[in-house]
Amino acid sequence: MSLRALVSRQPSPNSNQVERRSAPRHECLREVVCQAVIAGHDESAPALVENISNTGLRLVLRRCYEPGRVLAVSWRDAHGVTQRTLLAHVIHARNVGDGTWSMGCTLRVRVSDDELKQLS
Repeated sequence: MSLRALVSRQPSPNSNQVERRSAPRHECLREVVCQAVIAGHDESAPALVENISNTGLRLVLRRCYEPGRVLAVSWRDAHGVTQRTLLAHVIHARNVGDGTWSMGCTLRVRVSDDELKQLS
């Protein structure tokens, strides 16, 4: 089952939670590739950007990167050529079932509103 199909089956976050983000999130559902930024080689993993803001994003993928890890999140075109890569710091990771993980990340560099429109 694709990551996109799994996301559509997940329940919505609890609307009673207090919003603590400094920038509003925009629904996205864009396929990206993630790779841990560490010494040595780590395989890239397909992921889905579920939402994004100027300062952070939520990723859904089939592996867990522990909080504290820095990821290179790459947007690619239809031919697999990388168009943009952002560095994201994993703040929290939650197992959502079906072997899928949801990870909240802060971006290492704030993106502009124009760039945000291009990425979402």
